[in-house]
Amino acid sequence: MAIGWQQIVVVGVAILILFGGKGKISALMGDLGRGIRTFRLGLESDEKHELPINGEDK
Repeated sequence: MAIGWQQIVVVGVAILILFGGKGKISALMGDLGRGIRTFRLGLESDEKHELPINGEDK
């Protein structure tokens, strides 16, 4: 089985992400961490502000 152009593109993108520049991976992980933290805070604030459904008290 020969290597196709799709495999070459995938490998090239992976190399660019991993070795593309100084601090790229740490910046990506930092953004991911901030996104997860913001998502969790959003979930917590939604739970605090939920209204009772069908006359149930919380």
